[in-house]
Amino acid sequence: MRARIEALSWVEKLRCAYAEATDKALYPDVPALTSVTVRIPWVDPLAVFGQAKGARTFFERPSRGLSMVGIGSLWRVDCAGEGRFEKASSAWKSLLARTIVSDRDAPPFPGPVVFAGFAFDTPANPANHWLSFGQGRLVLPKIFIVSKGNLSWLTLNLMAGKKSEGTLKQRVDEAFCLLDGSSKGVGALPEPQAGSLAEDSNENESPESWKRAVFTAVQKIREGTLQKVVLARQVRMRQEGRISPTLALDRMRQGFVECTLFAFLEDEACFLGATPERLVSLYDGSHVLLSCLAGSAGRGLDCEEDLRLKEGLLSDRKNRLEHALVVDAIIKALTPLCSELTLSPSPSPAYIRNIQHLHTLVLGTLKRKPANVLDLIDLLHPTPAVGGLPKEKALWLIRTLEGFDRGWYSGPVGWLDGSGDGEMFVAIRSALLSGNEALLYAGCGIMADSDPKAELEESRLKLEAMRWALNGKN
Repeated sequence: MRARIEALSWVEKLRCAYAEATDKALYPDVPALTSVTVRIPWVDPLAVFGQAKGARTFFERPSRGLSMVGIGSLWRVDCAGEGRFEKASSAWKSLLARTIVSDRDAPPFPGPVVFAGFAFDTPANPANHWLSFGQGRLVLPKIFIVSKGNLSWLTLNLMAGKKSEGTLKQRVDEAFCLLDGSSKGVGALPEPQAGSLAEDSNENESPESWKRAVFTAVQKIREGTLQKVVLARQVRMRQEGRISPTLALDRMRQGFVECTLFAFLEDEACFLGATPERLVSLYDGSHVLLSCLAGSAGRGLDCEEDLRLKEGLLSDRKNRLEHALVVDAIIKALTPLCSELTLSPSPSPAYIRNIQHLHTLVLGTLKRKPANVLDLIDLLHPTPAVGGLPKEKALWLIRTLEGFDRGWYSGPVGWLDGSGDGEMFVAIRSALLSGNEALLYAGCGIMADSDPKAELEESRLKLEAMRWALNGKN
């Protein structure tokens, strides 16, 4: 009974907040985005993700106790080709100019939150399995729920106008059903029973073929054509029953606490992952935070072996040079924009479940406040951590040697709030799910002294992370 009373209290708060927001409208008869946020009893956004139907988006930073889910799409902008980041930024800025916000309950993000996702590249003929995602997209959900620590907030987004009261009731009812169905957590959700995930060797590029591509890349680098290129593998896997995105994300939150979890579900396809790499965060309008991540080694079975592998990674010439190229490129891109720029004095290991990376943190203060975080992406993407150097020559070689469309793998994904602040991540350690099939992705930085066999083993190490997340087995 108490839960019912609490639910009714937030429903009434929503209605009051909505009425207050619409009173602020300059032109009551003209539809405008109205975004209303209230505190609600704590809920797990992943349980809501699993409970919901249709298009939805999920992000979580387990180490920060921050989790969010967006249900449906009230407003969506697809951006393709040259200038896609600029188009997305302009569209969000334009929508915010005609937005009314009511968020008196001090949510973690001011104003409405929009999710963003972009492909790594802009191919003329994208692969069929990526068609539902496009080359770039902003999605403003109809219902947005965010939890931080033991607190939760609900945001309803509506195009409010003369005849919006019925829409409000429908949206409140939908939110109430979602929260009620999610109240017992992820463990209570009905999920399919499925067999083990197995590689479809008949449809995958052979390991020998990929090693030949690495060898070709090494030759190009030694000829002086370029300094570094990142080559990725796409591995198709299947199991007997449907692969559950919710169960996979639940495993990720347990096994990848240091990472950022994400999932974009569209037309029964779901792109999800647990990425350790931040592309850029914008906070307080003019401060940026970036993570340079390049150079990899495995994890040990015990502390002694882990320490030995760490010391080997820190002293390895190839990995240190690969990492330095990433740091230098990011500093070069940011220096003209920043009045102040600081970075870690030396790279340190970032530990993930089965792998460790060299990591350098970069902090900057911008000379001029951008409209939003999207204005910074074009300067940074793709970093040498997922593309190469020089950028255009590396992209040409990737297109020539990889033989498949990366889609959103290694592209920027994240969110923006109503102030323009936001966080964008590089979508690595990821997979594209559809029914009982999964396309897993992993990339390796190829340098002049790269060994094709060692690079193949590194790619397998990275693929193991997502294989485990999908079915609990390496």
